[in-house]
Amino acid sequence: MARFQGMSDADKLNDIQILNRALFFENRAVWAYRFAADQLSTSEVGKAVLELAKQNRGDHEKHQEMFRDAISEAGRTSVQMEKTYDLSSYINKGQGNVDSDVNSTPWGSKSQLFLAR
Repeated sequence: MARFQGMSDADKLNDIQILNRALFFENRAVWAYRFAADQLSTSEVGKAVLELAKQNRGDHEKHQEMFRDAISEAGRTSVQMEKTYDLSSYINKGQGNVDSDVNSTPWGSKSQLFLAR
């Protein structure tokens, strides 16, 4: 509880709300990396993107743990990660689709993505 020592209850509650909101977005990031990883092709590019995604997901998982620990330290319950997030509103509006967004780039072929770096 040292992290929240000397804080008013209102300030503590405000900080917990901020931490839970940040955790909500970390949860979504981890879910998105896991979901997209299942959609990648097994090409060399797909494998390279998967490796990068795993590293990024690992960073978000560390953030999740830090936020959960802080929230727990304050004696509160952290927001839980959803098993799935609804993407249908984006897909139905024509704002992309999972396979086309994961396996293609605006530059054309997948190999051009790495050549453009």
